[in-house]
Amino acid sequence: GYCFAFGKGGLERSRVRSVYYYKPAIEEFELHPITTRRYALTLINISSSFFPDCITPPSGDNNGPEALFWYRRAIAQLTDAETIPFVESYESKIKEMCAYCYKSLSTDKPKCCTECKAVYYCSRECQAADWKAGHKKDCVKSLKKRLRATGKFNGL
Repeated sequence: GYCFAFGKGGLERSRVRSVYYYKPAIEEFELHPITTRRYALTLINISSSFFPDCITPPSGDNNGPEALFWYRRAIAQLTDAETIPFVESYESKIKEMCAYCYKSLSTDKPKCCTECKAVYYCSRECQAADWKAGHKKDCVKSLKKRLRATGKFNGL
């Protein structure tokens, strides 16, 4: 994944190929937290390149929940000046609007996906509609299940 992410070893720079190689390695092995952070950032960069004006891409195409999951795992091991502020900033931005109808959440008490804690909604109706629209695919619920089955999930 690293070689494609940075164009090393004569390989072309490709975020998509980087994720393709990072993902199985990250899920299978306990990799260094900096590698985990690179994978998470690559996921966010892919979403940003396809949806440049949207912090919460449409459900079914949103890498944010998985990226936050891996960033949070990296934070558990890293206390560097780069990772924590980035995650705090990203989390504050996703709390600003409903992930389904894009309504501002500044005055409402938002509902949060209890599994991934990476998307927020203005109502239970929007939450249910978003699940059907594709958050079911984006949510880390199945990722956590796979990691639990292999003994690699410690609750973070």
